[in-house]
Amino acid sequence: MKFFRRYSITPASEFSGSVLTLLSGAAGALMVSYLFQPVLTRLYTPTEFGIFDSFVAILALLIPLASVKYEDAIVLPEEDGDAGHLLTLSILILFLSTAVLTAVIYFLPTFGIGNVLIERRWLLLLPVALILVRFSMLGELWNIRYKTFKTISAVSVSRSASTNFVKLGAYTSGTSGLFFGYIAGFTLAVSIYAAGIVRAVRLSLHDGLREGVVRVARRYKNFPRYTMPASLLASLVGRLPFLLLLYFFSPEIVGLFGRAFAAIMVPLSVVGTAVSNVFYVFAAERRNTPHLASSSAKVFDRLVLFGLFPSLAILLAGPQIFGFVFGSDWTASGDFARIIAIWLLLSAVTSPLTRLFDVLERQRLELITAGVLFVLQTAALIVGGLSGNPATALIYLAVSGSIGRLIQLAILFRIAGVQVADIAATTQRYVGRSLPGTILIALSLLDGRPLVVIIATIAGAAIYGLLSLRDLLEAFKKPGASSIE
Repeated sequence: MKFFRRYSITPASEFSGSVLTLLSGAAGALMVSYLFQPVLTRLYTPTEFGIFDSFVAILALLIPLASVKYEDAIVLPEEDGDAGHLLTLSILILFLSTAVLTAVIYFLPTFGIGNVLIERRWLLLLPVALILVRFSMLGELWNIRYKTFKTISAVSVSRSASTNFVKLGAYTSGTSGLFFGYIAGFTLAVSIYAAGIVRAVRLSLHDGLREGVVRVARRYKNFPRYTMPASLLASLVGRLPFLLLLYFFSPEIVGLFGRAFAAIMVPLSVVGTAVSNVFYVFAAERRNTPHLASSSAKVFDRLVLFGLFPSLAILLAGPQIFGFVFGSDWTASGDFARIIAIWLLLSAVTSPLTRLFDVLERQRLELITAGVLFVLQTAALIVGGLSGNPATALIYLAVSGSIGRLIQLAILFRIAGVQVADIAATTQRYVGRSLPGTILIALSLLDGRPLVVIIATIAGAAIYGLLSLRDLLEAFKKPGASSIE
């Protein structure tokens, strides 16, 4: 059965409906997470969060190596058997890499970053977490291929709920409680995706396993050759700040930075991931048509629509918002959030569009842009870290990261054929609509009371929503509505 025969160029309205399906699940997951955060930040200390964030950062660096990114090609083959071979190949490489990691950890006497030692019991969770995270991604990609986005939404909500309930119940264990919650969430996700993964492996077995695996390994060799190192560099760009801040400063600083990072990036990535998953399969269908440029421009439009005002609100009133929501111990986290808000907005807007590198098989170009980002941000963090001031280090990081993302965006627009005038018009439109709300927040800061600032922020968001109502309704249109072109 051929994938593209079943899913020929799909009406653009289905794009909006699919994004809506994913967003509904992602929004539910986000709501669950944010309901728990004010409680968890009062049960766990910044230091405990910092150690956990460092663990997740190490895991993120291992993920691209675990299956050398063959799984990213699962959406592309016309034949289901070839997609099954890719998934099976990814599993085989995952088990091999996990075995090597386990051996390394077993014989590793100690592991530390700066003056901070990472306990062996937490390191031994790395292989377990790696398998769970990668199997969850394999299941998600298989569902993306078949456009069963309702399943992905259900998994998002279930994983978030189980993660946070376990963290809440295990808070007396300190940092271990955060680990337990993380493992529990991905265990549930894998159990839901298991049937689809088994089906994919069976397809591979019935279609000549050995010959098929060798064939797809050769056909999609650019994924381990270029996409894997590019993804590794992207992970370094995203997670190296946690490790370098730990090296230069302390787990407490990492914890404060981590909550700032999560408070901005998690909601932006919820929208970005939903759009990215749908955009990938639709862009694969449209890669040789004029529709790719208009679809890419519309993705940029949607991401700016959802991300601009929240980022500006944090930029203006981060300390007041964080102190009110998370507790007085996290006010400094709000200061960090102000510094990195615009950089994270650009990162969230750019990341879904990087799927264009895979769709157009421009992985070499992806590797080059990832390398530029890595060099810029690493140099900035080292220089900032040597200054001895965490805020200075984050300012250097934010400026360098913003420049790198703007370069990456320009390249993506060029290869997709997107007109600069369209992008400028989108940016100008949403900046203008943000002005009334941001002015309201600025005026509330003259009063200074956190509750007043929170009320002004909510009112500002409502004003922005009303001014953008038509675009919001279009973004959430069901299938059968107007085109995204």
